Amino acid sequence: MADCALLFCGFSFEETEIVHQVLAAELNQEIDIFSAAAGSGIYINQVLDGLSPEYVSSDRRFIMFLGFEDAMISRALSVFPSEVRRPIFCGLTENNYNWSTEYLMQHLIEEEMNMKNTQ
Repeated sequence: MADCALLFCGFSFEETEIVHQVLAAELNQEIDIFSAAAGSGIYINQVLDGLSPEYVSSDRRFIMFLGFEDAMISRALSVFPSEVRRPIFCGLTENNYNWSTEYLMQHLIEEEMNMKNTQ
C-alpha cells in the first residue's frame, strides 16, 4: 500500500485515471485510489475501508488528500490536469471520517461559499 492516497467523489473512471496518472508522475509518488459516487449515502470510513468503488461523474465533486504533505498538495493543485473540471479539495479529519460523502460535499460547498463571501 502507498503512503499517499486520493479519494475521488463524483468522478468517472476515465477522469480518475487522468488525474491519478498526472499526479503520480508529477509527484514521483505511488498513490492509491479510493472512489465514491456523490450522493450515494456511503460514508467516508466505508470508502476507506475498501467498499467497492463507484465511478459516477457528477457536477458536485471533491478530491480528498490522504497522507499528503503540504508541499505535495501545493504541487498537486498546481499541476491538476486542465482537461478535468476542478473539484473542491479537502483533507481527512477526525470529524469528516465519519461523515457521509453527501454531508461532506454539503459542508465543503458551504465552506467555499463562506470563503467567497469574505473575500
